[in-house]
Formats: sequence, C-alpha cells, structure tokens
Amino acid sequence: MSDRGTPGQAWACPVPSLLSPSTFDSDEADDEDTGSMRVIPPVSAPAYGQRGTPLRFETDEEARLFMHYVHDLSSWIDVCDRQCHFGLEVPRRACRFPLLSYGILAFSSRFIALVSGVGRGRAADYHSRAVQMLIPILDGPIEALDENLLAAIVLLHTDVGTHLYGSARLLNTASSLAATGGLGEAASWVVLRQDIYVSLTKSQPLCIQLDHYRRSSSFINGDAESLANRAVFLCGQVLAYAFGSGTTFPTLDVHEWTRLSDDADRWLMSMPVDFTPFWVDGIAGRNVDGSVFPVVWMTRPAHSECHG
Repeated sequence: MSDRGTPGQAWACPVPSLLSPSTFDSDEADDEDTGSMRVIPPVSAPAYGQRGTPLRFETDEEARLFMHYVHDLSSWIDVCDRQCHFGLEVPRRACRFPLLSYGILAFSSRFIALVSGVGRGRAADYHSRAVQMLIPILDGPIEALDENLLAAIVLLHTDVGTHLYGSARLLNTASSLAATGGLGEAASWVVLRQDIYVSLTKSQPLCIQLDHYRRSSSFINGDAESLANRAVFLCGQVLAYAFGSGTTFPTLDVHEWTRLSDDADRWLMSMPVDFTPFWVDGIAGRNVDGSVFPVVWMTRPAHSECHG
C-alpha cells in the first residue's frame, strides 16, 4: 500500500498496483460498446443526515476504490489545504454520510476509467446513485446545504468535469463557508478553483461571489497553502475584471487594473524563498512524454499552484 507521505509517489504511479484493470467486471466494457442501458438499483442507504453504520463495502473493488482515493487522489484536492481535510476528514465522515461515500467511489472510479479505459459504466453507476441522493437535498431547506453536502458536490464535480453549482443558494452557501474553518472552508476554496477552471475554459464570468473569501484564514496565516490560496483569489479577481461578475458587464477600468497589478506585486514580494523552483528544464520535447511545457520541480505541492 502506498504511503501518503512519500514525495512524488502518487505522481509516479497514478494507478497503484492494488487497482488493476482486472478489478472491474469484464462485461462492463461490453455494456459500453453495445450501448445497452445499465439498470441502477434504487438507493437504499441511510438518509443523508442519519448517523449511519460502520463503513463496509459489498465488494473488494469498492474497498480498493476507497483506498485509492484516500492514499492517492485526495492529495490532489488537498493541494492548497495544509490540514488535508479531503484526505483525512472526508473519509471519516463517509462512515456516516452515504452521499460522501458514493462521491468518493464516483471520483475514484472515474479516474481509473480515464487512465485505463476500463470501468466507465461502473463510474457512471456510482455517480448516478450519488445524484439520486443529492437532488432531494438540494430541493430541501437551506439548512441542509452544509459542509458535508458541499464536500460531496466537490467530489462529483471533479468526477464529471461539469458545473454542478447551478443553484444560486448553493453558490452562496459555498462562498459563505470560506471563513468558517474546517472542511467547509477547505471545500469552499476547491469550489472557487473549480469555478475558475470553468471561467477560463469557457471565457465566462465566475458564478461564485468572491467577497466572503476575504475573511478566510488564508489571508491571516503565512503557510505555503495560504499563500497559494491568495494566488487563487487574485486569479479569480482578474477573471471577474475580465468577464464581469455574472450580473454586470466588465468595465475594464484602468484604476481597477492597476490595483490588481499592485496586489499581484505585493503577493509576489510576500513569497518566501522556498517557493522558488529548485529545478527548471525549459527545453521543449526533452520530457519523456514529449511535452512542450518545461519541467518545474518544487519542494511542496502548494508551490506548484503559485507557478502554474
């Protein structure tokens, strides 16, 4: 089993040995090739808010998917979270909240399907089960939109690569948790990164409000992850300047651009020396995979967010 603390191991072996393609049923590929409809049984798991039972899986495949998330994938989500809430707290809460369990299985199986080409139907099953549980919660009272729900949506959003934050009140909840600490604050920063990705790739305004993030602990603490989150926030501000806020058109005000430029300069000056890459190879095509991008090696994962 891989050690979560071993530097670079998750990158060197994206699909660990405990998850071989043979883990998946051989008839699953046939379902996809023939286009047959997979029947998803009704969800009979405990209600979202129930205490639940000790986490047990029906098959070793599900257990392996869960461990793959814990030991390899969660660190990618926690890249800007020093306390690693998605790697430590989310698996613990999955014992009580089935929606988180299905979110983990959907995310992990989707990743395996992408890198191996096997198991796409199974990944869709887990995602569909999670959505079955998610829809009535989103239609319920605002009090149900808590940090556990937000963490589950982060996993499902990462799983399918589509925007699941269509509800205005859900977006308001996500941003309002940015200064609450714990899992809620960690999840809210991931939501912002996901929203930035959608804005960049589709050239559209951010959907989330940035004001709540100003009260986040990331603007108080001086650790590498907090500095990386500040860079994410600056990127969001630039996108809001370029594309507007969603309700207003961009003004392209010169004074606002100057302020953003000054903020970026101050952030750059605040970076400690250990943020500097210790190795940069800028020769195109020199990488083993023939990538046109240079090789940049950093001492901590959060540093890469600041140089990405």
